[in-house]
Amino acid sequence: MNPKRLSRRSFIQWSALFVGAGTLAACAPQATEAPKATGQPAEAPTQKPAGTTAQEATPAPKEITVRWMSAWGTNFTKPVEELLKTPEWKEICAGITFDYNAASDNERILVAIASGDPPDGISCLSDYSGFMVRGVLRPLGEMLDSSTRVHRDDLVEAALPPMTWKGELYGLPAIEYFCRFGLNYNKQLVEAAGLDPKSPPRTWGEHLAWAEKLTKKDKGGNLLQVGFDPFDGMGSTMMHPELSWGFEFLDRKTRKLKINRPEMVEYLKLCTQFYDLAGPDNLATFHSANGSWIQSYASGLTATLVNGGWHPGELANANPETSKQNISTWIPMSDTRRDVKVQCYYGNYICIPLHARQPEGMWRVAEALMTDASADLFFKFDGWMCPRKSWLAKVDASIYPGLPWYVDSISQADELRPWEWNPIETFMRSKFDTLKEQVVRKEITPEQCLEETERLTQEEFDKQFADLPLE
Repeated sequence: MNPKRLSRRSFIQWSALFVGAGTLAACAPQATEAPKATGQPAEAPTQKPAGTTAQEATPAPKEITVRWMSAWGTNFTKPVEELLKTPEWKEICAGITFDYNAASDNERILVAIASGDPPDGISCLSDYSGFMVRGVLRPLGEMLDSSTRVHRDDLVEAALPPMTWKGELYGLPAIEYFCRFGLNYNKQLVEAAGLDPKSPPRTWGEHLAWAEKLTKKDKGGNLLQVGFDPFDGMGSTMMHPELSWGFEFLDRKTRKLKINRPEMVEYLKLCTQFYDLAGPDNLATFHSANGSWIQSYASGLTATLVNGGWHPGELANANPETSKQNISTWIPMSDTRRDVKVQCYYGNYICIPLHARQPEGMWRVAEALMTDASADLFFKFDGWMCPRKSWLAKVDASIYPGLPWYVDSISQADELRPWEWNPIETFMRSKFDTLKEQVVRKEITPEQCLEETERLTQEEFDKQFADLPLE
């Protein structure tokens, strides 16, 4: 099934759950003495919403080992280590030896599944829909409905449809679920460049003008500061141009992918202009030395970055001083969509392979990851948001500069889109990533890049999903 575009009312209700998030949260009914998410396990109150107390756990089973592979997840290390010490984990997961591997990727996970000895749980996949339609995941609807710890009506409405296929649920949003896009910029660096931090760019052209002033080099031509790398952070995804120009790659009715299109040609030409400011080799050297995604931004070496709702919390943990300078706002748009405010929602899920050895044990791990104790820890160390309504009502989003904007963007966006459902996304992106590098180096044209990406992706789609019903 195609993930539904949810009503504006559902998103306003979602954003109103947050405490201290801005105008919407200020208008929302507030729970009496609602505690902040502190990252420390709270003492169990006399009464607590069903689904969150350790006392409800079933008797401990025999000793088992539960294996969990994540396609990325160095951010997981600290909160998971702390979670294992909590009373909630010890009660819910009694008898479980937890074997967690955060150094995996989609390919390694698929190889493990194909080997006949899959892990018991997988998460943070770059292509959830591809795993669902291949029939390698276990349906989780019955487990969720019979759970005494996690309840459907305590999950935000947007969280389950993206992991629902042919009426079956295949993922539990036990990692994080929130907004995926925003332009983040360093107020101090913007002011130093003579720009107005109160008037951020609304189009790609305006952003290019900002980047010209924010890009700095030494006398030898080496990069000292990056104004904007369009392929860094969430800019590295193909959803970024989809939102800016307003289209989708996959036509589910015709089963055709339209990648070679005028909007993408314009996008690649603009990306090339950004790369001209710094130089492709300079940028490669810069990221090799200073990291990408949050790292170089946190160091004050990247001035603007397109990133998701996790950005404010991760930044505050990486560098509290840079965090104080962070401002979050709408991503720049194409000229024809200049005044459109767009937001995209998606998340990361716990999935259980069809032939997992310990599916019930992995479900208990997923339940532990949905407790207040776990949500508090992931929010404290990573700024990640658990999509449980009862937990969201206690979160003070204002503690992370920029996060209130992400919360308010849910209700203020003109367009609210789910991540595009595309089972060939990982393959498509891998081919595009290779070819777009040749474009910014001016070895091939944007049209050649897009034509080849479309040809290869369509061939692979037809090969893998020839009999797949998409509607």
